[in-house]
Amino acid sequence: MRRFSAILATFAATVVWGAEPADVIFHGGAIITMNAAQPLAGALAVRSGKIAAVGSLVEVMGLRGRKTQLRDLHGAALCSALLKACFI
Repeated sequence: MRRFSAILATFAATVVWGAEPADVIFHGGAIITMNAAQPLAGALAVRSGKIAAVGSLVEVMGLRGRKTQLRDLHGAALCSALLKACFI
């Protein structure tokens, strides 16, 4: 049985914001984008706590810098989602 885990991110983006390197790149698992046009991706880049890019590993690795951390998902799934806190 395959191990499945979900890591929640903040919001699924499909474009690259500028040319600054990413802080973290997640790869090696299914990136579930919640976008009907691109439901799955190979990698996800995060910069300053926000998703900077979602796409193929080759596309996203273009944001890799000297200090970028690479996080291998080892086949697990990462689910990006918009989270809204509600206070009553």
